[in-house]
Parts: sequence; structure tokens; C-alpha cells
Amino acid sequence: MKKPLIPEAQFDWLAKAWIGQLPAYVLSGISDDDCAILRIGRQKLVVTTDFLNASPIALEHGLGNYEDLGYLLVGANLADLAGTGAKPIGFLAGITLPKDSSEGQFRMLMKGVKRGLLDYGIPLVGGDT
Repeated sequence: MKKPLIPEAQFDWLAKAWIGQLPAYVLSGISDDDCAILRIGRQKLVVTTDFLNASPIALEHGLGNYEDLGYLLVGANLADLAGTGAKPIGFLAGITLPKDSSEGQFRMLMKGVKRGLLDYGIPLVGGDT
């Protein structure tokens, strides 16, 4: 039987795999919860990435729609930043949808992203969809 992958259990393995290979400006990273802290001159830049599950339970059980998922995407990423005390200055949306998704579903998702970002006064600066 194949051992199931538990992503959170891989942090230590990943951190050890990169020992001695990260530049000095990386103050915190691989083994921390979805964030990295980088020194840029005298400033610190906190970056994060979080994504939604490929089969979100909200859709599976009718608890939410694509707009809700977009809003949740913003919240999940902001929660990671809040844990570091960082002030969000921009948002990169990383989104993967099933191949059979419609343009309407994508637009609903992005409507939720926009609503979330407007609520917190953060601009969408790019991403990968």
C-alpha cells in the first residue's frame, strides 16, 4: 500500500534538502507556514502563497459558490501574512480550476477575489490562472 502524502509533514524534509543553498537574504522560509521573510536592503519583505483544494468542500457540499471561494482565497493568504505581522501591499492570485470549468465560474471566482481585496484595501497586482 502506498503511503499517503501529508504536505505539512514534508516541511522538515524540504528544509533539510535546501540547507546551505538559500541566500543570506532569506531570513525565514521553507519550514514556516506558507510564508518566507526576505531582507531587501534595510527592509523586510514577507511573501506567501496559499491555494484552494482542487475539490473544495464548499462546492462538494453546496456550502458556497465560486465567488465565496475567491473570497476565501484572499482570506487564506491574508491569514498567513497576519501570522507574521506583515502589512499586505499587493496580492498575486494563484488559481487552478478543473479543465471543464466555465468562463462564468472563473469570473465568479475573481469577483470574490476582488470583493475580498476591496474589503481589505489591497490591490490585485498579478498572478497565475
